Amino acid sequence: MVKAAGSRTRVATVRRSWTRGVLGVLALGACPLTTLYAQSLLERSPNIAGTWVGAPGTLQFNFLHRFTRGAPPTRKVVSSPTFLVAAGLPWRSLIGYNYATNSDLTPRYPNEWEFFARHALLAQEGAARVDVGMQAGYNLAARSGDGELSIARWFGPVRVLGAGRYFSDAYGLGKSKGAYAVGGVLRLGRFFAVAGDYASVLSRPAGYDNAWSAALQIAIPYSPHTLSIQATNANTATLQGSSASRDGQRRYGFEFTIPLTLSRYIPHRQSPRPSADITALTPVDSDSVAAARSVAAQPAPVPNGIAAAPVQSAPVTPQPVDSARASSSVSPAPVPSARPAPTPPRTTTIVKAGMRDMAFRPLRIQVAAGTTVVWTNSDAMVHTVTSDDGRWSSGAIEPGATWRRRFDRPGTYTFHCTPHPFMKGVVVVR
Repeated sequence: MVKAAGSRTRVATVRRSWTRGVLGVLALGACPLTTLYAQSLLERSPNIAGTWVGAPGTLQFNFLHRFTRGAPPTRKVVSSPTFLVAAGLPWRSLIGYNYATNSDLTPRYPNEWEFFARHALLAQEGAARVDVGMQAGYNLAARSGDGELSIARWFGPVRVLGAGRYFSDAYGLGKSKGAYAVGGVLRLGRFFAVAGDYASVLSRPAGYDNAWSAALQIAIPYSPHTLSIQATNANTATLQGSSASRDGQRRYGFEFTIPLTLSRYIPHRQSPRPSADITALTPVDSDSVAAARSVAAQPAPVPNGIAAAPVQSAPVTPQPVDSARASSSVSPAPVPSARPAPTPPRTTTIVKAGMRDMAFRPLRIQVAAGTTVVWTNSDAMVHTVTSDDGRWSSGAIEPGATWRRRFDRPGTYTFHCTPHPFMKGVVVVR
C-alpha cells in the first residue's frame, strides 16, 4: 500500500508538471507576437537569460554569487559563484561559457562548465512583435547537450518571458528531459525593476524541486553596469542549474554585470570629411548657424592668387521723356496685380534611432533629403551626437532624453559621441 501511494503521488506530480507546462505555453501563445539586441538585468529575470545576446564587439563578464546558510549551531555560510564570460558577435549572436565553482548538479563534479552559443531570431526592438531567441550548448558536469527556445514581449513597463528547454542527459541521470520556465519584469522607472520566475523539469526526478527566484534589479546611474539582489533556490546560472533545485535550499545573493566595450580601448581618428549641409540645423545649433552665415558672407577665394578686381556699377543717365508720345491716344492695358503662389505644406519624415549599449543603433542611417532623424538615449550614461567636422552637435543628451536634426541636403554626415569617441555613426542623405 505504501508503494501504491508513492506511485500515485509521483503520477500526480507528473500530471501537475505537464499541466503547468501546457498552461505556460498557452500563456505565451496568447501574447500578441513582437527582441532586443542586448539587455541589462532590468530586462530579464534571474533564472531566464532569454534572448539576451550582448552587444557586438563587447566582452561580457557577469558575476553571480549565491549563498546558503547551514543548520544551527554552526550556521556555516556556503557560497556558490557562477562566472559568465561571453562575447557579443554580429548578427545578434553571443558565444561564451558559464563556470560554477560549487555546483550540486551531479554528485560526480563539484564544478560545472556550460559552453553555449545564443542567437536572437527576432527582435521587438526591430520590426518584430516579440523577442525570440535560441541557445545550444554542452554541460560538462552532466555530459549533456542542452538547448533552449525563449520568447519575450514588452507590454508597457511589463515584460513577459518564457522558455522551453531540453537536456539530453538531465542531471547526469542518463535520461533526456524537458523543462519550461516563465517569468516577468516590472520596470519601476529608469533605474529600478522587480523580477521573478518559475521553472520546472517535466517528469522531475526524485530529490529535485522546481526552481524559483525573485529579485530587485538596479541600473547604476551613468554607468553600463547593473546589479541584481536575489532570493532563489537555484544553485547556478546554467540551463540545468536554473531549472531545478536540490534539497530545498533557499539562497540569497547578487549578480553584477560588467560589459567591456573593446572599441573603447582602440584609438580612433576623427574623419576630416565635411558635412554637406550647414543650413539645416535645429534651434539648439544657433551658434553653428551664425558661424555658417559668417562663412557664407565672405567672398569666395580666387584661384592662383590673382586678386579680384572690384566690381563697379556704371552710372545710369536718365533719358528725356517725349511728352507728345506719352500723351498719345493709345493707353497701355491695365496690368493685373500679381498674387504670390500658395506655398505647399512642408512635410517631414521622421526616422527613429538611438544609443544603446554604448553604440549608435543603427550605425548607418540612409534617408531621403528633408528627413528628420530622432535619437533616443537608451543608455544610463550621457551621450552626444556630434558631427566629425564640429559644425553641429546635440550637446549632452541625458538618459531617456531625445534629440532631433533635419537633413535637407544630400551628402554623407559622419558623427560621434564626444564623451565616448569610439561610438561612431553615419547618416547618408540621398
